[in-house]
Amino acid sequence: EEKPSKLNLRINSLIMRDGNISYDINYKERKDGFDSNHLQVKNFNAHLSLKSITPDSIMAQVRSLSFTESKGLRIQDLSLKFEGNKKQCYLTDFNIRMPHSVLHSDTIKASYDLNKKPLIDFLNTEGTFHHSYVMPSDFKSFNNQLSEFDERFDVDIHFIQKGKLLAINQLDISSQN
Repeated sequence: EEKPSKLNLRINSLIMRDGNISYDINYKERKDGFDSNHLQVKNFNAHLSLKSITPDSIMAQVRSLSFTESKGLRIQDLSLKFEGNKKQCYLTDFNIRMPHSVLHSDTIKASYDLNKKPLIDFLNTEGTFHHSYVMPSDFKSFNNQLSEFDERFDVDIHFIQKGKLLAINQLDISSQN
């Protein structure tokens, strides 16, 4: 019989500087643009704080994280607080800064059932991004045609996702032009 884990871990500060990370699923075919099966990350910098990890929950903070992915994705700064258990989690103070884009959310919450597969069918999320702006060219690694769009769009959005369905309850987009 398996005994329950007594894991109780805390790491106040974990700092990584100027790292290079490679990730390859060798049997998966390579594709153009961003490929989650084949990643090459350079200049990886992170300052993390694992407040508490137990068998039932995780509390962590990403104080700062930055990297450049070989297909062109560049994250200049990402920060967030995470608190989760086996049924739900919260991201708070979520901020991401790219060369010409900034996304901010006070809270994104998710509920799920880890015992059911595939997880996406049993995942529910809700969140708001406000005081945010995007320049599509920052996302060119996902679709090369976006490299032609160098106009900034101010964005406010409230979303609810249930399984494979996504509802946008509020969407405000504006541009300078």
